[in-house]
Amino acid sequence: MAKFKKKHPYVGVKIIDVGLETLLKTVADHSCDIGIGITLDAGAYHARRISLGRCEVRCIMRSDHPLARKKIIEINDFKGISTVELSLGSPLRTRVDYMMQSKGVQRHIAAEARTLNAVFGLVQRGVGIAVVDPFAVLLNSDKVIVDVPLAYPLYWDMALYFRNEKPMSSIEQAFVEIVKEESNRLKKCGVLK
Repeated sequence: MAKFKKKHPYVGVKIIDVGLETLLKTVADHSCDIGIGITLDAGAYHARRISLGRCEVRCIMRSDHPLARKKIIEINDFKGISTVELSLGSPLRTRVDYMMQSKGVQRHIAAEARTLNAVFGLVQRGVGIAVVDPFAVLLNSDKVIVDVPLAYPLYWDMALYFRNEKPMSSIEQAFVEIVKEESNRLKKCGVLK
């Protein structure tokens, strides 16, 4: 967004942090021009999508956590460990719940939060470990948190969403180009594949 605002300082921008279903509804009802989220069938919402890249979840924890020295986190490592989870209903939380249930692992959910920033902050303060998308790694400026891959990785694609019936304006196209450039940068640093 900062790069976009430097090139287009007089364009007003409103950022809304919502779940994917709400995001697609706001694109469909014309209250949002462009959305960014994980891929989902957007056809029901009369939206198109542009793929940005593939993500692999990471397990994050404080660097002083007992699991922080592991090269890979096994599902059984979650037994008896406090976790911080995204709120029920988030696509990632649903997939993590299914993964844990299918492996018969009962984890101790110490806290739930709606946003990635909140989950990261709780992990940073030692509330528990979390399974998050790799964008959480970008929040780690003070290196208190380590991220470790899971033995059973979960993947999904990130995409831009916009309305089917309306051509993009030149400003929207400029924003999309900047997002594509940033996606390529994130691929080079391993956040996207």
